Amino acid sequence: MKTRFSAVVFLILTAITLNVKGQMSHVPGELLVQIHEGVDINELASDYSRPWSLQVDKMIASPMRVYKLQFDSETDENLLLRQIRQDQRVSLAQFNHFVTRRCEEINDPQYTEQWHHNNTGQNGGIVDSDIDTDLAWGLTTGGTTALGDTIVVCVIEGGNLNHPDLQENAWKNY
Repeated sequence: MKTRFSAVVFLILTAITLNVKGQMSHVPGELLVQIHEGVDINELASDYSRPWSLQVDKMIASPMRVYKLQFDSETDENLLLRQIRQDQRVSLAQFNHFVTRRCEEINDPQYTEQWHHNNTGQNGGIVDSDIDTDLAWGLTTGGTTALGDTIVVCVIEGGNLNHPDLQENAWKNY
């Protein structure tokens, strides 16, 4: 459950950072990097220690191998990011963007009836046997990236795509 939640939070945070018209501000001198399985993050950072003084700050999500790296912010950060993204050991890399909440209040009138979002034991359910939608709601509810691509927050397989809540919101990758 925690691994799935970590994965969902990382994807949502990534989607938020892309949901910007123009350039979003980020923490100077910080990158978030996801590495491939079996890669030594310290070795990767060491390979970029010159001229950027790249260092591992901390692990962000262990199951997904996501780390926060710090570097000398006085150097060309865009060049560093391009080089890190091209490294075969790296799955994903981005600046550590500031995140702001978009909506604090869940406005679905039937939210409390949908146990899979936040299971409080309603209808005889198991408490916290849910996908913790309430924790992600304030971060994003979809939208588009800076490039105009639709942000896919949830993949529905075999669901009722004719449902009124989904008809106008469903997106299909043709």
